[in-house]
Amino acid sequence: MPSSVPPRKGGATQTMSAPGRGDGSSSVTVPYSEATFQDLPSTRGAAMAAQDHKPRPVRSPLHLGKWGLMAVFVIVRGAHTMTMEESKVDGRFLYNKATPVIVECVITFAVGLYMAYSLEGPDWLRKCLAPESFKVFSLIGALFGIGDILEMQSMSAMDGAVYQVLGQSKLIVTAVVLWAIKGQGQTALEWVVLALIVSSMSAFVIEDHNSAYPSFGSQPQEQQSFLHKLLGVGYVMSKVTISCVCAVLADKYMKKYSDVPFYIQMAQYKIAWFTTCFILAYSLDQDGEMREYGFFHGWTISTWAVAASFTIKGWCTMYLLRSLDSVLKNIGEALAVIVVYLCSIIFWDKTFDSAAFLSMSSVVLAVVTYTLVVRLEAKKKRLMLMLVEIQDDVPFTPAAADPSGLPLALNNR
Repeated sequence: MPSSVPPRKGGATQTMSAPGRGDGSSSVTVPYSEATFQDLPSTRGAAMAAQDHKPRPVRSPLHLGKWGLMAVFVIVRGAHTMTMEESKVDGRFLYNKATPVIVECVITFAVGLYMAYSLEGPDWLRKCLAPESFKVFSLIGALFGIGDILEMQSMSAMDGAVYQVLGQSKLIVTAVVLWAIKGQGQTALEWVVLALIVSSMSAFVIEDHNSAYPSFGSQPQEQQSFLHKLLGVGYVMSKVTISCVCAVLADKYMKKYSDVPFYIQMAQYKIAWFTTCFILAYSLDQDGEMREYGFFHGWTISTWAVAASFTIKGWCTMYLLRSLDSVLKNIGEALAVIVVYLCSIIFWDKTFDSAAFLSMSSVVLAVVTYTLVVRLEAKKKRLMLMLVEIQDDVPFTPAAADPSGLPLALNNR
């Protein structure tokens, strides 16, 4: 009577003929063991010998290029924040906060239309006004516009270094949103690192508030009040939340409408982007200065630099994010925090505060740690899934996902 040994769950098995049955009609199933492979020839020595004779591969220029692109990303992010800080006079913006964003929308829209006219031929206008993609990108553009205004509001309530540090809260917002909406939880280690980010950011904000030295030049006493800084924190959190939502929507629909050229997508974004910022510009004009003195009231060379910075950031960031994975992007944004702080010391005579610097460094290191932990957890899950599929003799088909394993909401901001 044939006998069989049930295989261990998830284990590999081999089939053998039962004793005394030469026809193989009856078989037993036994697990593989170490003894099964002990008589196989060793190939390690041959492989190592062959490796010694192989020429050593030259490091790929693309690998080096990614780190170069990350350096550009850090510079663009840091320069944008420092340009906005430079345009302040005694710690406040003398111009309407929405006007530089409006000018950037006009420039980007004009460039997008010109590229469409030059590259798309006679159908350029029809492609720009395609209703299906136009209504989607218009909605996303309106949200982006609100996010830009919140960024300017945040910068009016705090200095650039604090804004950059609080901007790292996007990791926390994304984790909470994914947990609340999709039920996608975090591991215990990831929650611990997120809690470390929160505590480090809180320590830095409190230390910056208690510091007796101004951040960028002299600031009025009322802007040093804790309530005013809490209002700025609220602006930053609102901006980060909107940025995370926009990142998910932009990634989804830019891939869905991949047949629409990138410059046409940018032009479609900017129509609603411009309209939203224009409405908010008059809403923020509580003193009536823009109505009385004109759109460019309070503008200086520094303000034009802010508009140019928004334009460069918009185009360069979109291009760089297509080339960088999420790990390098998040590390680059974290390093931009240090760049802004050090430049404030070099160019704006900010006094070095060791306690604030250590708190800031803790935030940066926690962000880098969380980014790497998420990547390792994603690789671990994919590896476990591959092992399960192989052991069950089912072909493994990897799902389309970001190579870094980070949530899509962290890929664009």
